[in-house]
Amino acid sequence: MSKSHAAMCVYCGEAVIYDTREVTDMAAAHAKIVEHDQQCPRNPLVSRIAHLEQLTSDRLELVTATTDRALALETALAESTRILREILQGEKLQFSRRIQICSWADHLDALTNMEAPHG
Repeated sequence: MSKSHAAMCVYCGEAVIYDTREVTDMAAAHAKIVEHDQQCPRNPLVSRIAHLEQLTSDRLELVTATTDRALALETALAESTRILREILQGEKLQFSRRIQICSWADHLDALTNMEAPHG
């Protein structure tokens, strides 16, 4: 009577022969068939896992690209805001200066239009 058995892949039929008299032989055969099962191209879970890993990778690339774009837009917005503030500050100073000049002009007009005191 033979003391050998085979562990077989249920997807493709690959067999690993082992001696039932050796516990270590049985454990090694089991480990080998499990390893094969996790990579067998006919195992639907293997192809599903590969598909999900690809989707995850694609999504990660999309998130990374979107994050990079958002950071670039944030930097551009900060720079635009800084430039706009400088322009507005300049306008404010120019406006303030114009008011001051108009004030002086009004003051000069008032002084030149003043009639000399009669005395």
